[in-house]
Amino acid sequence: MSEIELKLQIPKQKKLQILKAIQALEPKKIPLHAQYFDTSTFELAQKHTAIRLRKEGKEWIQTLKGASNDALQRYELEINRGETEQAPELQLKFYKKDKEAESLLGHFIKTPDQLVIQFETIVERQFKIITYNTSEIEVCLDLGRVGRNEHYEEICEIEFELKSGHVADLIMFTQQWVEQYGIWLDVRSKAERGNLISRSEKVSPAPEVNHFHLTKKMLKKPLLAKIITHYTRPLLPCVAAIADQVAEISHYQCAEVSLSHLIQMIDLFESNNTLKSHMTQLKHIKQLLSDYVLLSELQENIQPYTLDSFKGLAPSLSRLRAELAQSIMSKETTLLLLDLLNLSQNEIELSDITVAQFLQQLEQKYTAAELEVSNIQNLTQKDISLHDFEFYTHYLAIKKDTASKATKACITLQQTQHLQSLITSMKMLKTEQSFFLGWLTKQAIFQEQYCQKRIRKIQP
Repeated sequence: MSEIELKLQIPKQKKLQILKAIQALEPKKIPLHAQYFDTSTFELAQKHTAIRLRKEGKEWIQTLKGASNDALQRYELEINRGETEQAPELQLKFYKKDKEAESLLGHFIKTPDQLVIQFETIVERQFKIITYNTSEIEVCLDLGRVGRNEHYEEICEIEFELKSGHVADLIMFTQQWVEQYGIWLDVRSKAERGNLISRSEKVSPAPEVNHFHLTKKMLKKPLLAKIITHYTRPLLPCVAAIADQVAEISHYQCAEVSLSHLIQMIDLFESNNTLKSHMTQLKHIKQLLSDYVLLSELQENIQPYTLDSFKGLAPSLSRLRAELAQSIMSKETTLLLLDLLNLSQNEIELSDITVAQFLQQLEQKYTAAELEVSNIQNLTQKDISLHDFEFYTHYLAIKKDTASKATKACITLQQTQHLQSLITSMKMLKTEQSFFLGWLTKQAIFQEQYCQKRIRKIQP
């Protein structure tokens, strides 16, 4: 009732290599023509649910798919509708005895008449089941198109589905293909792409980043796998949109927050070498995201104060977008994301820290950060953001007292000082650069005064 698979995009320059690699496996080939259904207001798409009729060779298969809390797994229920020349009529009676299917369709869909064809996919699939260690993994190469009424986009992706065995085998097998061919992870489905085309949109809204909810009953239970799963889930669709360069500012913000929280968590697990080996790359991407978000917000904040249309930030933002896309599509980042997914499945191996130990270590870390930030000298050298502060305050249930207000004030000043250094390093017209720096200097003066005031209140 569920499938475990990884979907990766193929760079254009690697398409021929991938084709040769698949052909060397002597795969089976099958044409796939699918029709995807939804209400006129896309109510299924809003619930990350898809229902389709797909012709697989001569047979029609009706499939209901739904998202889960796990980035690797999706609910899937397939019904064989037999061999017919024309597509059979969509039927919902198959789902009446399945609680999850009923939940996905909701009470708002009672009859097939409420659903219409929104888009279709036309694909040639080449596939082969490979034995890897003790697991069976199906490799599928899909080439074709998705869309409707002359509005189509190309499909050029490879999928690795675990037919039997272990998730760790699936991920290690996939990583070998990443190492050799430079394919990159993309959790966006064909259904999502088709729905966007039908609505004349480029990207789905960025998900919210909420914190993991801890309870007293969990104090003696392991935590890392749950935290990785929790923060990786909103991260993956956002980095995919950023890599594809269709992301909005909210996707950059979501990715920055998710990565910030993951880095904070990983910092507490000094014994996990797999996580530690990725820390440099994680921090590099997070810094690029932070710079992009800060510059975008600066551009937006300054706009009401000037009648002139300054273009000085535009080239820098464009370069950052391209650099982030390349960084996310790189082998190093793709392997990193796959390792995170693998670790999220291995709670037993990661049970070296419990919830209680996590809270104890986090409190020690926050106390040290509080002392460091309150030293107002050389704030630009500090390595704590407002997102980090939010991580501490949530899990430690820190109230807005005098000390926490002082810490937040100093972090805000640090952020402005970093922006000043960014603007100084940019190539733009002197008049524009002077304006940006002047505006930031005024902000910094006010913020420093406020920060000093807050620090004096906590000093003996």
